[in-house]
Amino acid sequence: MSTEIKEIATALAARLYAAEEAIDSAVQAASDLASFLPLAGRSVRASAFLGQDAIEHTSASLATLCQARRHLLATHSALTKAQTRIGLREQNFGGFIDKPRHRASAKGDVKAMLAASAEN
Repeated sequence: MSTEIKEIATALAARLYAAEEAIDSAVQAASDLASFLPLAGRSVRASAFLGQDAIEHTSASLATLCQARRHLLATHSALTKAQTRIGLREQNFGGFIDKPRHRASAKGDVKAMLAASAEN
């Protein structure tokens, strides 16, 4: 396979991983907001009715972000199929975890990340 195709594939993978990381950050931020809203309301002794609309809108936003994440994963899968069709062997183009067939190691990475997060 030509060097040009490999360079294009690497550039495409970088953009894909950037999009996946961005959507994961957005999901995390929306989840954080959703979990903080009831706490904020209780902290100022506000009626549960007062913040209900905000909680519902945040929950809807989170659901939409999760759908967008699913679409990005489908994009990733489609690009992996295209990669094979053009003759590029399966490889990791620089993502932060291995391909899905290596889920066991990915789960270990997540556990390590969660443990580190709990320490902070």
